[in-house]
Order: sequence, then structure tokens, then C-alpha cells
Amino acid sequence: MAATVDRMTQFRLDALCYLRKWAQHAAKAVPQNLVAQPLTFEDSDLRSPLRGAQRWAINKDKRAMRIPASIACLLVASLSACKVDSRYEVFIGDAFEVASAADKLSSANSNFRIEMPSSKQCEENKDRLGAILLKYYSDLSALSCAKDGFKDYLDFAAKAPIFNEKGKLPTGSVSGVSVAQTSVGGFDAITLYAVLDKARFQTLEAELKGINQQAKLEVASVTVELNNDGRETYQIRGPSAFVNNEPQLELSINSERRSKKTIRLSDVSVSDLVRSGKTPFMIISPPRNS
Repeated sequence: MAATVDRMTQFRLDALCYLRKWAQHAAKAVPQNLVAQPLTFEDSDLRSPLRGAQRWAINKDKRAMRIPASIACLLVASLSACKVDSRYEVFIGDAFEVASAADKLSSANSNFRIEMPSSKQCEENKDRLGAILLKYYSDLSALSCAKDGFKDYLDFAAKAPIFNEKGKLPTGSVSGVSVAQTSVGGFDAITLYAVLDKARFQTLEAELKGINQQAKLEVASVTVELNNDGRETYQIRGPSAFVNNEPQLELSINSERRSKKTIRLSDVSVSDLVRSGKTPFMIISPPRNS
């Protein structure tokens, strides 16, 4: 019993020590003229390590540190990135055709989503945002402000290029899909890459800072709607990914004729895309027994 009490006492002391360190760190992050007096803990807090934090947060009359709401919002905004979600609709027939020659080019119907600080800022600046995005996305359309949970977004549709790996991302585009010929088991196959023009992406971010200086673009997710528009069943292989929202440690599925698969790149693949500007995410080949 004594050993249990000692362990509980040690746990409470450790928790209180953590709370003290947290308070000290928070105090350093706030301008000195906003701090009325040091944050203190009562001895009774030893019996309930969270009581001091609750007393500080709830009891406004005794609160030792007050931060105006506008500054609190600014601190949160400065730590938040404007996350960008991309979704491309790719047809297997188009991808094989683009892979057949270096100068082949196609396009994918695409949808994009950029996280916004608030719905109000989104609505007020939608026209200005659209004028900027027109420089980076082809056939821009359907700009709208949307809410998903507690977050606000600017949604829009556009055309994204699908180009041969031997070529280049078309001038003016910020992202797209490239295709390269390969061979799997003696069969013609293709490798698909997600592509990001890092310089253009940074330029887009710089323009958005003209509307909101806290804007910091961050690639959050890349999703491909893969349509099998042919008459054959294809094998899909690749690194880890989410297929129809189900995780796969190694991408390995069949794409039946006239079917659609939703494939979202893993965080590892997205990080590689951001770092290098290109990452392979699938190989498409006919079944080896066909």
C-alpha cells in the first residue's frame, strides 16, 4: 500500500513539475507588458495536479496572465499553415497514350482545396484569390468557400497536366502527373509520378501573402481517382497508400474494367514530393496471366 501511495505522490509531483514548466514556457512567449504577475500554484494543487491549471484558466478574477483575443488569434494564425489538398482524375487509357511519346500531353479534371484562416476572409477575398490562382491553374472554375468541421477552405476546380516523363511540367502549372514507360513481367507498364514545381509553389505563396501575410502553403494530401476506361483488368502496384480510405502498407490491387479506385498518397510520399518535387506513386500493368 505504501509503495502505491509513493508512486501516486511521485506521479502528482511529476505532473505538477510539467505544469510549472508549461507555464514558464507560455509566459516567455507573451510580451512582458501583458504579464501582470507570475503564475503561482497553491499547495493544495499537489493533491490534484490539474487544479492549478483549471484555477488559472477558469477564474478570471485571479488569472495571472491575460492575452487579448486579437493577439491570441494572431499567435494561432502564425503557427498554422494553409494546407493544400489536391485530387486528380486519371484515366488509364490516357496515361498509356501519354507514355507512348515524349510530346504527348493530356489533362486531368482536378479539384483543389486551400485552407483559409476563416470563412469571412475567404468570402471577402475570393475574387482576389481567384485572380491569383488563374496564373497557376488552367481552366480555373467553381471557386467556393466551404467549411469542414472546424476548418474553412477555398475549393476550386481546374485542369492539371498529365505529361510524358521525358518532357516538362507545362509552363504556368504548379503541379500535375507525369508518366513513364516501364516493363513488368515482360508486359508494357507505366509508372505514374506526382509532380510539384517547387519554385512556382513558392511564388504562389508569396502572392497569397499579399492578401494574408501569415499565409504559408503546405501540401497536405494528394489523391488520384484512377478510372479504368479499358476492357482489361490492370494490376496496380506501388508504395504505401490509402485505397478507398483503407490503408495499405504496400499498394497492390487490381483495377477491373470500368471501375474507379480512389488512391491517396501516404504522408511519406507527400513528404518526398515536397522535398524533391516528384515522387512515384504507382505502376500500372496488365495482369501477368493475361
